[in-house]
Amino acid sequence: MSDIKNLEYTMLKVPYETLNRKFRACQKTIEREVSQINSYLTALDRCSDDSQIPLFLSSLEQSLSSLGRKVRDSVAPEDDTLQIIKTRVAHLKSGVTESILCSSLPEQSPDYTDWKETRLNRLIAEYLLTKGMHQTAQLMIDTNDLKELTNSDIFTTARNVESSLLSQDLKPCLSWCAENRSKLRKIRSTLEFNLHKQAFIELLKRDEKLKGIEYVKQYIPPCITEQFQYRELEESLGMLAYCSQNFEYSPYKKLVQPERWSDLSEQFRADNYKVHCLSSTPMLTQILTTGLCAIKTSECYKSDRKSSECPACEKNLNEIARELPSANITQSKVICSISRQPMNEHNPPLMLPNGYAYSYDALRAMSLNNNGLVTCPNTNRQFSWTDCKKVFLL
Repeated sequence: MSDIKNLEYTMLKVPYETLNRKFRACQKTIEREVSQINSYLTALDRCSDDSQIPLFLSSLEQSLSSLGRKVRDSVAPEDDTLQIIKTRVAHLKSGVTESILCSSLPEQSPDYTDWKETRLNRLIAEYLLTKGMHQTAQLMIDTNDLKELTNSDIFTTARNVESSLLSQDLKPCLSWCAENRSKLRKIRSTLEFNLHKQAFIELLKRDEKLKGIEYVKQYIPPCITEQFQYRELEESLGMLAYCSQNFEYSPYKKLVQPERWSDLSEQFRADNYKVHCLSSTPMLTQILTTGLCAIKTSECYKSDRKSSECPACEKNLNEIARELPSANITQSKVICSISRQPMNEHNPPLMLPNGYAYSYDALRAMSLNNNGLVTCPNTNRQFSWTDCKKVFLL
């Protein structure tokens, strides 16, 4: 239960933030329309010319119709987001319930197994989305009916914006900034400022200096939130002293490099994660690395000590875990190399005459199936069960 509460935070946080933004946008729309209606009512109340009353009533009717239409258009997306939240809450709640029930049972129930499989498929789909493999992720989402459990819409929008930036088109990203302006201001983002600065540079590259100056006056001042942005703006304005053909040989050469579009794309990706409360590290990666850290030991990298039952010893996972810290094990465990079970007071170690020790359960089972003889797997020598001596560990 605790791992679900800790790891699945973003699963509910993302749609909650989406619902909050839609609610705020709807609220602003209603406030504008209500303000317009109140102005008509005030004008109607003060109107002394009876011939103007039908005109005010007609305008008032249009405003009320517009308000009703916009409210209906705003409520539908909010209902869709609420349904997503309900679906995700039900999914997590069923997982917690099944986890509690299975903790008291010797075997996991089929429902809990299905829930874990759904969760794993969702984590893999979100990993693919984060890594940009959208077609594969979408196929997995459609096949396993995961649309309401994943944030595919956010990643689809982000992919379109990033593609437009790499194609040197600023409009989709500027529209995205306008939709999320309040959130961008809270995280003190400079993305919108950098986008408008890039638009100004593009105008100068086309020798449209007058348009560039007007553009700066209109769009850039409202975007400045930090003092250092004034210095960056002053640096960009210095380009006005050069012809576009000479930018490559001017002190402003770095401002006209194609790499700036890649930088804008990366900044958008980072801000998109912050705006939607997403982690740049996929949840699958976090869970996998945490699990490997919990079981990795130095024995996992000794060829003669690797275990086929240890995930950290598996070839691919072994490479992933190589740079990760090892488990902090304060109490050692002695594992039988035959049964792979721990040797303790319930399953004590027994030593053969050749000095090798194995667990009681493993040697006893071997002797019962071999007429009282046990075979050392390291030397292939056989001994009688009665030759085994109990070993005490301190």
